[in-house]
Amino acid sequence: MARNWGRTRIGLLILGLGLSGCYAATRTTVRMVEADQKLAAARNAGAPTRAVYAWTKAEEYLKKARDEWGRSEYESAERLLVKSVEWSAEAARLARAQGPAREIDGIPEQIAPKPPPQKPEQLAPKPPPQKEDP
Repeated sequence: MARNWGRTRIGLLILGLGLSGCYAATRTTVRMVEADQKLAAARNAGAPTRAVYAWTKAEEYLKKARDEWGRSEYESAERLLVKSVEWSAEAARLARAQGPAREIDGIPEQIAPKPPPQKPEQLAPKPPPQKEDP
């Protein structure tokens, strides 16, 4: 019985150590999604044109974090993702401080939808109706 308990403890230890690596990868992946969302919010606020420095820092930190994540360097990826989120928030704050994005950037609020493309037979003129002989 004592021998069985020892094997069970070793099995649980190995299982625990194996799953701890999965947690780091999962946590970093969740942080990456969060950083993507923050960067998208900054983009929507007009940061690429109004807060260029902060936008570039956020984007580059995210690119580097993806690179580290791809090489399974989850701790360094997470540190870079934290910085990306911070710079994204700063870029969004700076962009919003200049007013609504559409007004300042000259983009009209309502952009008219484009008409659907016409078929070639719709573009050709129709021949006049022919008269019937009595």
